[in-house]
Amino acid sequence: MSMRTASCTDNVGRLLAAVDRLTALAPMVDELADTTPTRVPPLLVGGVRRPVEDIALAREDLGVTPGIATTRAAIIQATLHAETAVRSANGALDTLDATPNRP
Repeated sequence: MSMRTASCTDNVGRLLAAVDRLTALAPMVDELADTTPTRVPPLLVGGVRRPVEDIALAREDLGVTPGIATTRAAIIQATLHAETAVRSANGALDTLDATPNRP
């Protein structure tokens, strides 16, 4: 069954399952984005360690930068879409409640 033909309840169940998985993955993605992997040697520039450059270069060398960016963008979009769905559902229900009974 496609998501277009599935019920709202079924699609929300699928969304919640994905959110459960993302809840477990998000701290790991944040750690990957914010820390230098232990196997990457520190970058020294003029004898000074550059931790920001360490992180950026390590992510690039490991090829994880696109995955981090896509993950963050998708989470933002999913949040915005879910919030839009809530507003739309509330609006539809409010409209229905305000509609006088038909004979």
